[in-house]
Amino acid sequence: MCPSKFYTEIDVFKLGGRAIAKHPDIIINVITNNQYPKVIIVSSIGQTAEIVEQLVKCSNPAASEYIKSIFEIYAEFIKKYISNKESKNYLETQARITIGKIAQRIAEKGKLEPIDKSYILTRGECLSALIIEQILIENNLDAEVIRAEDIIATKGSFLNASIDEATTKENILQEILPKISRDKAIIIPGLTGYNKRFARLTKEKLVTYLGVDSGDITASVMATSLAGPLRKISVHFVKNTKGWQSADRSIVKNSINAPYITVEEISKAIGRHRLIHPKAIRNLLQHGIKTEMIGTVNNSTTRIVATRPNILEMPIIVVVGKEENVITLDNSQDPGPGYLEKIDKIIKKHGGSIDYEGGIGNTIIRSVDFNGDLKKENLDSLKKDLSKIVDRIDITKRSIIYLIGAGLKKDKKIISRAIDILIDNNINFIDQQSDGISLSFIIPRGQKKQAIQTLHKLFFTQSA
Repeated sequence: MCPSKFYTEIDVFKLGGRAIAKHPDIIINVITNNQYPKVIIVSSIGQTAEIVEQLVKCSNPAASEYIKSIFEIYAEFIKKYISNKESKNYLETQARITIGKIAQRIAEKGKLEPIDKSYILTRGECLSALIIEQILIENNLDAEVIRAEDIIATKGSFLNASIDEATTKENILQEILPKISRDKAIIIPGLTGYNKRFARLTKEKLVTYLGVDSGDITASVMATSLAGPLRKISVHFVKNTKGWQSADRSIVKNSINAPYITVEEISKAIGRHRLIHPKAIRNLLQHGIKTEMIGTVNNSTTRIVATRPNILEMPIIVVVGKEENVITLDNSQDPGPGYLEKIDKIIKKHGGSIDYEGGIGNTIIRSVDFNGDLKKENLDSLKKDLSKIVDRIDITKRSIIYLIGAGLKKDKKIISRAIDILIDNNINFIDQQSDGISLSFIIPRGQKKQAIQTLHKLFFTQSA
């Protein structure tokens, strides 16, 4: 199962949809300038996913406008970046065929369901793969698109499929490894696969959908599967982002790019700024595979490593948590054992995921993400259930700021310095927590910018 010209090193690229749409020049430079053979996992171009979300929610008469928007994303991209006239006509035809199938599905069903969203996104990825193939060919790199449903075996139903890694690895070694060549890029859509059990029973392949961001997992499975026969694997996640920075550059103009971030740090930060799927990161680091994120904004690169040689070289990274519903619960008396578990169970029952856990004594603080705007009726229902076990409830939108970095373990003064400077600048935090790898503060929404600028100046400007 070795390629005709056996290579010991290979690069796996995962191309984000927005990165493809906004910075194809950077993507081409990154891919073509790399000397090793390449396997490329692609996403739907641009804002396809967001438009599809609206398409699924809309009434049938409005659907045509969303369908038109999807077509325009691909048509404009093809027109702008494909030079060969014959290839341009072919890709435009494929785009029309894809959009036609979507329109027909809507006409037949009247209203789209969640499964239809998956159907549309998988079609978009297949179209993206064909477009990237042609762009690479026009940049003097041979390329070949391989159907993901011939490679990625899955378990579960269409909507919640997960990768069957053993079968997928076998397919990769049989179908991908022999085709690896320095002169050809292998391109695969990231979210599609086939149901292994259905294929075994019917001898046909039922296309499945792995879910949003699962192209990251596909890339990690591709890399770990090839890690056996190949000596060195590198994975590059190309995203439309500024990379990991010392602070949000829109708030702090002189923030700096983090050259690398440890697995501990990214495990803390990634839930709040999900640039790469956590499962993909864990999978790659467990196998010791070199991983980096390439940000197309500012052309930044952040390497993700298991350990850091000089842990104080980058003592902390300031991360701004998104604004969340912060719940403060008070009891006049000790509520007794099992109290925290009861609170968390009620929050999760109402669809909330807990990001921040804090408080002191009989005061409990939780930040809760409800995956979108919390409807009033859901909020009232949550308050009603919580009021059965607490005396006072306050739910307010607040900002959470995180200082993340392994340097917190080494320098205990970081915590006291951060607290002192916030107090000196009249920044009112209602709670702060530290677990050795992250330090977090809950503050009023209106003081977020001031707090970030103050902390960044303390840890990055004065210590520089």
